[in-house]
Amino acid sequence: MTGDEEAYVVRYGWTFKSALLACFSAAVTALTLFLGLSSVTRVLCAGFFGVGVVVLCAVSFSRRVALRVDAVGVTLGGHALFKYESTRLFVPWNEIVALVRWEQVIRPAGMKTPLDFMMRVKQPHLGIKRRPEMSPLPNQSTPIGVVNSLSVLATTKHVPGHYAHTSRAVSGWRLNADRLTAALARYAPDVELKDLRGGVLSDW
Repeated sequence: MTGDEEAYVVRYGWTFKSALLACFSAAVTALTLFLGLSSVTRVLCAGFFGVGVVVLCAVSFSRRVALRVDAVGVTLGGHALFKYESTRLFVPWNEIVALVRWEQVIRPAGMKTPLDFMMRVKQPHLGIKRRPEMSPLPNQSTPIGVVNSLSVLATTKHVPGHYAHTSRAVSGWRLNADRLTAALARYAPDVELKDLRGGVLSDW
């Protein structure tokens, strides 16, 4: 396998979004402790937001690989804190048709404003489109795999469930599209980078 100096490697680390969330959670935790709230409310609020700060810091300081593109294929990092090795995914170039950028559009509780504007949270993802003749990935039939598929289907109607097994949220790390494109040109010029953010994956 090529060294990190040749491959395109991205590690978990601080992003503007994660830093903002950590600061907000820390501020809420501190504010909750000093407000004249009941003990139970203070414990619950401080515990919830305090744990959020700890998780964000743990992910950012883990420095584990979130994405690796090299001469042998593409590696999507596992969960930064839990079962990293078992949730990491490697796909060789001979199985890959394209890398796909897409968005998971989450509508919290289906809320709407009086003007019928749907509240939405967009979570960018990077996925791998495998050749159709390839056999399903082993983790697709595991309990976690089934939950992932149901989660994607429930929150993102236009995305096929199988993308849940070959995608990772771009969260806690930064994706540089120019460097990714350059890596593809170097290692797999026949594999394209498809940007379907805001579009439909179901027919592609």
